[in-house]
Amino acid sequence: MAALPLTQLKALRMLLHLVEVDHDACRRLVAAFPVSVMALSVWLAALTRDSEPGARLIWCGLPLATNELVARLEPSIEWMGELPIAPTLRRLQLDAWDELENRDPSLTDLSLDRMPDVSLQSMPHYCGPTAFHALASRMPPRLTTLSFRHCRVTDAHLDLLAGKWPPNLRKLDLFDNEIFQTKQALSKVPRPQWKPGSIGDHPYLSDLAASAWVRTLPKSLEELVV
Repeated sequence: MAALPLTQLKALRMLLHLVEVDHDACRRLVAAFPVSVMALSVWLAALTRDSEPGARLIWCGLPLATNELVARLEPSIEWMGELPIAPTLRRLQLDAWDELENRDPSLTDLSLDRMPDVSLQSMPHYCGPTAFHALASRMPPRLTTLSFRHCRVTDAHLDLLAGKWPPNLRKLDLFDNEIFQTKQALSKVPRPQWKPGSIGDHPYLSDLAASAWVRTLPKSLEELVV
């Protein structure tokens, strides 16, 4: 780690399996980290009560990701509030372990207050339905890509975001969720490929019962994955 450049590294990806942790080794690792990287991907796995102090040293001492940050933490979700986040970040993906999806505060609550509104363009979420309450009040305005794959999302969750979509949203990925549950709703989803600017006015989508989120999708949307 110490042999890496301090500021010019394009990408650093780390999976740290922390079952038995030498805390002095954790401090040495943090001291050897680069100051910043363009893209950082980190997964702290298999944490135990004994390993948490050392793991927290690593988490709070991570290099600053200037362009892309992908972070997965299990299971201490509260640490998300201590994750270094650069004001220039363009893509932020946060992931928490399944049993923490309904914790209060949620992963989204802990991160949205610190998200860089000006630069953030892509935000995949894998955090469960609690994210929608936070996003409804603090949606980053410049997002062009938003993903909620495998999050047990329903139409009711998405309705919280009705009228609050980022105005320049181009891709919304809702793969493997619990939307369009009725046969009637499914029959109304159009088969052809949509063209940019046509989704918000599409008659099939606008007729879906109890789907305010569909009726308020921005005209900028080019791709919807359901």
